[in-house]
Amino acid sequence: MKDHPSIELIGSGGFGSVFLLKQYNPPMVMKENDHCPNSFDQQQELKILKDLMHENIVKYLDQPIDFEWKKNGNLIFMEYCEKGALKHVITNVQINYSIATIIAWGRDIFKALNFYKSDVYGAGLVLWEVIERKHFSTEVKTICFSPSDCLKVEKLQNLIIWCSCSKIDVEKRATAVQALEKIAYLEKCWTVL
Repeated sequence: MKDHPSIELIGSGGFGSVFLLKQYNPPMVMKENDHCPNSFDQQQELKILKDLMHENIVKYLDQPIDFEWKKNGNLIFMEYCEKGALKHVITNVQINYSIATIIAWGRDIFKALNFYKSDVYGAGLVLWEVIERKHFSTEVKTICFSPSDCLKVEKLQNLIIWCSCSKIDVEKRATAVQALEKIAYLEKCWTVL
């Protein structure tokens, strides 16, 4: 941006834009919601972000005291994730990660869900996307994985199915506590290598 050289547009969508504020250490992002027809939704998003304080969730940040912005959109400030959106990390074959890394991510996700007493269905779908390196869509009727010869990988796949398979009754799906216990076990198994 010409009038703000330390501000870089890094994304935009239907409701606004996201800017990297490089002048701060560490850098942060600013989300400008300038196209949202419902200000109540914007206020709800802001409230949820303020309440979600956990080490495994992107952090809401207060607007810096010295920051000025001349446009009229609602602003939300958050920590900067240098690898970008999770969807980019999942599908970008230039970014390498191992099953051990996926298990560590799963542990962090299930810790946060356990902390907030939340359902694990969505977490299982995210882990499926990470393993398969593709996006889950409404066209996918049930979770299935590419075949694996590794028993440890199959155990991780079975945990994800237990969390998110639509063929399993909701009452029989894993809870956040069960998923966290199982992934901790898998992490121990994987580090024995």
